[in-house]
Amino acid sequence: MLVWDEDVVRVVLAAVTCPTTGVVNVAGQGTVGVGEIARALGKRTLVVPEPLLRGALAVGRRLGLTEYGPEQTVFLAHRPVLDASRLGALGVEVEPTRKVLARYAAVRGG
Repeated sequence: MLVWDEDVVRVVLAAVTCPTTGVVNVAGQGTVGVGEIARALGKRTLVVPEPLLRGALAVGRRLGLTEYGPEQTVFLAHRPVLDASRLGALGVEVEPTRKVLARYAAVRGG
């Protein structure tokens, strides 16, 4: 879920001026996959089997080549999805994730 910086600023301003209290997740509606992001940015993807990636990360960290370890593959396989339904209580709407991706790609020249 992608969020444009201007939307984040609007959410923060609403949060400090609205009587609503509590935790509010900030996230655009919808999700985009790695392949869709790569296409939007004019990039290619390389699919690496998880066991191979996990092994390469373990070796890379031991050799000091990367700060990432094999546990990162769990995050890649099970990325979090935020419930942003409480944004409505603040009276703020953020742009949908796909629209943010398209806008970002346009700004980057993708």
